[in-house]
Amino acid sequence: MIEKQFTVEDIEDMIYQLGVLIADDSWGLLITTLKKNFFEEYKQFDTVTAWERFVDEVNRIQSIIELHDFLAECDKEDLKLLLERFEG
Repeated sequence: MIEKQFTVEDIEDMIYQLGVLIADDSWGLLITTLKKNFFEEYKQFDTVTAWERFVDEVNRIQSIIELHDFLAECDKEDLKLLLERFEG
């Protein structure tokens, strides 16, 4: 297995790319989720199970957005510390 040594600049680029994956108007996570036909996707489940799955989907997306926002607020020094912890 090849291990890549990441730099702070790599992490900053990844954070930017994650933001694009979340918010892109054509194929981003938010727009593709909003376009889903949840009635069709969950029709095989009873109402409670379908609702629970829908809530899980919303919570998953919310967690991804919160992770992005947390990482986007980190300065270079914070990212450097995260990298050291990851690589250590």
